[in-house]
Amino acid sequence: MKKKADNRKFYQKISWKSPYVITILIFATWLTFFDKHSILNQIKINRTVTAIQTEIDEYEGKFAEALEEKKEFEENKEKFAREEYNFSKEGEQIFIIK
Repeated sequence: MKKKADNRKFYQKISWKSPYVITILIFATWLTFFDKHSILNQIKINRTVTAIQTEIDEYEGKFAEALEEKKEFEENKEKFAREEYNFSKEGEQIFIIK
């Protein structure tokens, strides 16, 4: 009970017209809203960084898939050429059935 009474006395002693209090409030307001590194700008930057990080993760996944496709293609070049472009070796006959 004594703590609450002490807190009330402390806040009653603070004069809101004091130059120190006014200076601190103006400084805090300036940093919060108007400064180059304000809290609002930091929130916007944080959102942008999060969005870019999400894009990076997506592109890393696509890159991994592309590497896998490349590896598969390198292993099966001949099969791919024969199936997709109807290539054949010399002396072979191709019969296309649809």
